[in-house]
Amino acid sequence: MTSPKRLFLIDGMAQIYRAHFAMIKNPLITKD
Repeated sequence: MTSPKRLFLIDGMAQIYRAHFAMIKNPLITKD
């Protein structure tokens, strides 16, 4: 059962994961 909603959720999680690691490697917010 691969519904579009589930696929979107998984894709969203991947995007968040990527953004999270990108922030750790290259913090843009903590720029004093």
